[in-house]
Amino acid sequence: MREMLAAPCFFGQYNRFIMRNKAKNRLQCKKFSCVNRNFFASNENKGEIKNSKYQYTLLLKPNGHPPRSGLFVCDFLDKIDLFGARVLDVGIGESAILSIHAVFAGAQEVVGIDIDCEAIKWAKKNIGENNLNGKVTVKNISIEDFKDSKKFDYVISNPPQMPAKKIVSTHDDGGRDGRRYIKKIIKFSSKSLNTGGALLLTAFDFLGVVDRYGEAETICTLLQNFGFRIESLGSYIKTARRGSYTEKSLPWIKKIYPRYRVERNSSGKIVYKMFVIEARKA
Repeated sequence: MREMLAAPCFFGQYNRFIMRNKAKNRLQCKKFSCVNRNFFASNENKGEIKNSKYQYTLLLKPNGHPPRSGLFVCDFLDKIDLFGARVLDVGIGESAILSIHAVFAGAQEVVGIDIDCEAIKWAKKNIGENNLNGKVTVKNISIEDFKDSKKFDYVISNPPQMPAKKIVSTHDDGGRDGRRYIKKIIKFSSKSLNTGGALLLTAFDFLGVVDRYGEAETICTLLQNFGFRIESLGSYIKTARRGSYTEKSLPWIKKIYPRYRVERNSSGKIVYKMFVIEARKA
């Protein structure tokens, strides 16, 4: 199946969900395809983007960037029954896009956490801008220190996951193998989700989501070992700009994941997949 490159700016296309043959001991997931056309840049103010479906606005801080990965995760949220759900957003970020979208998609209550004080400040601005102060609670705390007396129906996260010898950027770096926060979120979710609840998680393909590229087990296997069933698995194509942080990280990525094959488009730019995994607690 031919994959489509994500279009510039705020639009992009998912490829179909990967289907695996259960008889061969492989993943069997839902498949779906969709195009995110619910977001557009405001003509009145370049410092904001809007959602046409739910009519909410996301403010971007000066020199900030649209939450491109978050835009596509929102497609998943629209296909999940969030009505009345209690949701945890791990790494709410400056835009608070997943928290805000979850409420408009039907969630009753959302808790968003982040370790970045600046991200918390802007997340609160976006929540206030959309009159959701009574629906979304924001906390400046790490996943390790976060505790809640009630369990969640959904945990959603687009965590930092770039493999890095040393963590420099809290927005991008995910530890030596890129999985530092992913593993913590999976472990937390296995204990903090209601039975039948689900984890919605993003992961770069070179981390070994379905195929194993290094010594560690695949992320799908890791999820299964923590008692999750892979409900659906989708991906879209990301393009790394020349001189980007991804391109600069490539030597380390190849060192940790030596079996990963780097691909480039016709312009010579690195292209890779961002997976969105829906894993349900058994």
